[in-house]
Amino acid sequence: MKVAFIQMGPVHEELSPPFMSAVASVSEESHIFLHPGSLRSKGNVFAFSSQDKGSDKVFVNYVNLIRSEVRRIALLSWLKKNHINHVIFLTLQDVWSTSYATRLAQEGIVCAGVIHNPMKLKNIDVRNFWCNPAFDVQPFVLANHVKDAISISYGFNAKVIESVFNPSDLYSGAVNYSQSDQPLNISEVKNLVVLGGISYSSRDYATLISALLNRRSQFSGRIRITFAGGGRDRSRLIQDIDEHGLSNICFFAEVDRDSGRVDYAAYYQYLSSASAVLVLDGSGYSNSKITSAIPSAISFGKPVITTDPIAFTYFADESNQCWSGLTIEAALLAYIQASSMQIDLKAKAVADVRSKTIVNNQLAMHQFLTCKS
Repeated sequence: MKVAFIQMGPVHEELSPPFMSAVASVSEESHIFLHPGSLRSKGNVFAFSSQDKGSDKVFVNYVNLIRSEVRRIALLSWLKKNHINHVIFLTLQDVWSTSYATRLAQEGIVCAGVIHNPMKLKNIDVRNFWCNPAFDVQPFVLANHVKDAISISYGFNAKVIESVFNPSDLYSGAVNYSQSDQPLNISEVKNLVVLGGISYSSRDYATLISALLNRRSQFSGRIRITFAGGGRDRSRLIQDIDEHGLSNICFFAEVDRDSGRVDYAAYYQYLSSASAVLVLDGSGYSNSKITSAIPSAISFGKPVITTDPIAFTYFADESNQCWSGLTIEAALLAYIQASSMQIDLKAKAVADVRSKTIVNNQLAMHQFLTCKS
């Protein structure tokens, strides 16, 4: 059995490692076709992965399918010639991807794809695509609340495949456990990381700044927050941090001079070296959209610091895998007051979630690939 993964636009290539890992035990070959824009702006998502270094089962290609009908026709021909049984779209919620998936399905290729934001489905003919009995396309989502939002709004069901993977394929020593049950040394600075592009409309940076100002004396020298992202509002956030005198607490990852993005090599290094991942409230992240920060944290065995609505949405037992509070200020206070043993227990709980999720993903992909052969 052979599987192909297709990325139409230069977004969500970060799903490649977890999806390819999930199908590895079933597929004899995996071919991935990524948009070259993702390589130019963020670097190689497989930069440290064993999956594209000497593997005779995984083949990574870069091709812009949006701007060329000739390339789309050529890829369809290649898929048929090489007996590719299944195609999974890393994003399947726009006109470009759904129209191409329709063509592949009509040629007898079994298709599936990820819906990241149900609001995007308003731009396509849902009834004639997702609810069309003429061909079967499997919808995947990355969290249960996205599945529920789709069911309520559009009346069809999606399969949950969480974008969690084992970072041992990328890094070693991602999780470090401490042993004592002593309060954190006040001189010990904990590295926190905020993942994702910087946009004030997507994440609540203003409330974080207010929290840091309110508790400046308690947070200063205790935590170091790195924003590991580019984005349209990066300059604005840097200015706000400077104007409020918070440059001794908040730092920014370097971005590529041309693209303005943090490349994957640096992104994963910041994540790997962090003590915890700070997840801010954002537009729709607790009711319809998915934030990739939480599955990324779980992949690397990192506990999460967030607000109660985010915790309730993403964690079945939020007390085990994260520090949360009514506000981000309360969650940060809970974190700095935690003992080493408490931190250790949360890291182990996250590692358990990661292991279970990886197994569940493998089972789900095995079911999809074997039941639709």
